[in-house]
Amino acid sequence: MKTRILLALLCVAAVATATTWFPEDVECPVCGAVNEFQVVGSFGSYIYGWPSKFELIFWPSTESEFIYACPVCRYTCFMYDFRDPPADKLDALREAAAEVDFGGSYETYTDIPAMDRLSAAEKIYGVLGRDDEFWCRFYRIVGYHAAVQGLTEEAEKSLQQALRALLGDENAESANSSSGSSNTTAALEERRELEARIRLLQARIFAGEDRSREAETLYQLLAERYRDTAAGPGVILGYYEYLMDRGREAD
Repeated sequence: MKTRILLALLCVAAVATATTWFPEDVECPVCGAVNEFQVVGSFGSYIYGWPSKFELIFWPSTESEFIYACPVCRYTCFMYDFRDPPADKLDALREAAAEVDFGGSYETYTDIPAMDRLSAAEKIYGVLGRDDEFWCRFYRIVGYHAAVQGLTEEAEKSLQQALRALLGDENAESANSSSGSSNTTAALEERRELEARIRLLQARIFAGEDRSREAETLYQLLAERYRDTAAGPGVILGYYEYLMDRGREAD
């Protein structure tokens, strides 16, 4: 009886943290091919409690299904941007997609390696045109997927690109602001917090590569600089986990 109750509770817990996808036929706006893509079925607020929250990256962008790609013409972008590109950019998008090489033929988009799709999406978004805020998020997502796959060099490169986009945007805003308004101050604080979260992911990558000296130095810097910010709990937890994995305790 106790075993059955435990199993029932486990099933309830699994359902309570489940996300679902459903197939849907979607016409490619660039070439007209009809592809079967995965669309979001269900999820809950629990997705905001998953570990990727410490890098401000949330489901579904953590999943491969999130990155749509037409296997026919190779037009590729995030699921929310796929269906309705600007009509005046369709010719340029066709040209950009034609330059994409997935290294083979694929029946479904999820068969195409996620990193190859992200590389293609970078070209497509270059045509669509996006601001620094978008590129910061884009490269953080790339860095996340690369890190999950153990591609640490690619992950580190992407996070550096995310930082350049973030700090470039911050510097531009600082230069354009002479009033010191509360809105500007809040925006700069948000960017400071996001910088901490990007560097936290860098520290995790260093630790995964056994670059212990670099990882510990960065964790200590983050703990000192960001302990009292919204990023603080993630920083402290990351540093604690790092030390525990090495049989040590925090100072």
